[in-house]
Amino acid sequence: PSPPPPSPPPSPPPSPPPSPPPDVVPPAWTAGYPAIQNVGGTFFEIHTSAANERATAYFVIQLDDKIAPSPVQVRGGSGSTGAGSVISGNISLTTTERVFTHSVTGLMLGTTYNVYIVLE
Repeated sequence: PSPPPPSPPPSPPPSPPPSPPPDVVPPAWTAGYPAIQNVGGTFFEIHTSAANERATAYFVIQLDDKIAPSPVQVRGGSGSTGAGSVISGNISLTTTERVFTHSVTGLMLGTTYNVYIVLE
């Protein structure tokens, strides 16, 4: 009797799925946002909404007599150089065309502030 034929070589492993294309379109605000609403003596609300994709809104609140921070400073939560005490944070916008609200408290009564927001 003749020997059995040799086994075929094993198949190569399957190729990994292709990587998604890079995200080249930045997030955009929904019309009318961001907005400051429900302003009280020592508090207010930041209302945000992204139109085209999930995003994060970074914000810095600082006294109005300080130099405006750069977008990098806003993302880092530091405010502008020499801004002193700032309030900062971020808001995760997990769904498009939906309003996300962040309450800001602890402001000084009778003081004017500027709010800077970066969408990423």
